Amino acid sequence: MFHVSQRAVGRAGFCALALSAFAVEFGCNPPASPIAPASTQRADAERPNIIFILTDDQACRAISTEGNKVVQTPNLQRLADEGTYFSRAYVPLPQCAPSRGAMMTGRYPHERGPISNVDGGLKPDSLTLGSLLKQAGYRCGMIGKWHLGDPRGGSHFGFDDFWAYAELKATPRDEKYTRPVFVANGVEQRHERWLGDVATDYALEFISQDDSRPFFLWLGFHEPHVPITPHPKFPVDPASVQLPTSINDSLESKPAAQRNGDPHKLFLQTPPETLRKQIAAYYSMIASVDANVGRIVERLRQRGVAERTLVVFISDNGWMLGEHQMWTKGGMLYEELVRMPVIFWQPGTVPAGRKVDSLVTSMDFFPTFAKLGKASNVEPLSGIDIWPLVTGTGTAVQRDEIYLEYRGGEQDRPDYFEPMLGVVTAGHKYTRYLASGEEELYDLANDPYEMKNLAASADAADVLKNMRGRLGRFQSGIKNRYWEKPASGPASRPAGREE
Repeated sequence: MFHVSQRAVGRAGFCALALSAFAVEFGCNPPASPIAPASTQRADAERPNIIFILTDDQACRAISTEGNKVVQTPNLQRLADEGTYFSRAYVPLPQCAPSRGAMMTGRYPHERGPISNVDGGLKPDSLTLGSLLKQAGYRCGMIGKWHLGDPRGGSHFGFDDFWAYAELKATPRDEKYTRPVFVANGVEQRHERWLGDVATDYALEFISQDDSRPFFLWLGFHEPHVPITPHPKFPVDPASVQLPTSINDSLESKPAAQRNGDPHKLFLQTPPETLRKQIAAYYSMIASVDANVGRIVERLRQRGVAERTLVVFISDNGWMLGEHQMWTKGGMLYEELVRMPVIFWQPGTVPAGRKVDSLVTSMDFFPTFAKLGKASNVEPLSGIDIWPLVTGTGTAVQRDEIYLEYRGGEQDRPDYFEPMLGVVTAGHKYTRYLASGEEELYDLANDPYEMKNLAASADAADVLKNMRGRLGRFQSGIKNRYWEKPASGPASRPAGREE
């Protein structure tokens, strides 16, 4: 039986931990958290509660909203059917910490950092969604994967409740999902339940607290990040898995870094039957997230606050499931890594069945949430308020382009990937490898799987010139010319952590 200070976690958090301990000790599931009566929920009627749900390494096509019939995501599908779905949403950098930092600050990774996973966390003076919304009167909670600094110390950037998954190197790989460690407001505790289920338990406790303030919850699921581990309740038959169309990409016209890099080497070492098993396990993990999303929505309905709560779903970056003969993620800007499924859901406010093909970026969440929360003193941002696009009302700002970047320095190897910059328009994507000068140009309208690199095609010369000009303007405005500097290296990563 574990012991924890009630003062350290607060009364509600203490109760949740005590119930989890009861379950571990006596081999049963903890009883459901008490549901506060709707009459006690006095959230500001003009400002919604906001639940921001973030998965880790979920590829854009690993969800039923993209037509995938193998992965089971009925709850996410329902949110999309009852809300607004963005089909052209991008993260500025396809790596965990930089992507999360951009969402949290509304700024490009090169502006506020971190710029790679080995750069450490957010700068102490960063204005984050947590600190901004807390200043605006919100009760703020962060639950699950953080990856923006050491969860045991340092700033929590405005989050009143900080219940973070502690990814310890000392934890055996086969126990990372089945015996996770959380740091709940400074108190470390190992659980004997599935990681995402524990995170959702904490989320339900946070949602159920009786408080007069609206709340903001950042809920970071670790799934389906490695180690890829199937959830026992959500088996997927490997025989049902269809390998991707672009698995037939020869890579002959692609940059040398792709042909020679570890993602391609890993793919070549993986027989097709093993690849199908891995994808099936990956889909199982996503199905477990979907079930927990269902639990959260059900709790909102039980408490009578669904219509006053905005739920937003996205992944931090994608994963290569055999596409382009790659396994894992890394220094590439393919759609599987940078385009993310994005859902907005709020019954009675967000229209049902709306699909938006406009270009948006994950940096847009910050100004959008700031506007909804009536926050003031917002510094200049790289994102824009996309609420008019969400609701289909008012005047929406339409973009012609989205910029992408990558510095490298993954897996404790500062030279692991080559730095690159990219730009996406309605019809094309252009990438420049900054060390070698190699280029990629894809016609996304006619080649959605990015099989044919047009950078050397005479027929695409005008498009190439246009895209080079766009990217050149973006590059010239970057003051932190990180591609001219070595990566920070592993010394900046908190000791004992595995990210």
